[in-house]
Amino acid sequence: LGKATPFFNPEKEEVEEGKYSCDSCNKQETNTSLRYCVHVKVADHTSTTSFLLFDREVIQLLHKSAYELLEQQLEFNRQGEIPSELIGLEGKNIVWVIRVHGTKKHFRHSSFKVVKLSNEEE
Repeated sequence: LGKATPFFNPEKEEVEEGKYSCDSCNKQETNTSLRYCVHVKVADHTSTTSFLLFDREVIQLLHKSAYELLEQQLEFNRQGEIPSELIGLEGKNIVWVIRVHGTKKHFRHSSFKVVKLSNEEE
């Protein structure tokens, strides 16, 4: 995932107001939006990995947005604790569809973005 940082113009030697630079693709952007995600660790009988869940997937699983989870944690002074909604997923069978960039046989990445999931019985 890319991260937008304020654009530093080397010619003027200053940060340009309202302009951002994407760390992963090196493009300059003027339109950005704040997005929240939930970072989860998942495991099965073969391995463990981490997934990034954005609102579409968080709402599908928990019926709350990632921002609502954050607000709930702050409101009840539970920073650093795992939300009970996430603990409730422990032991459930969920099919995760992820997108992997790269073609190396032994691709290693610290976390993957989930593009689709299913927690239905069939």
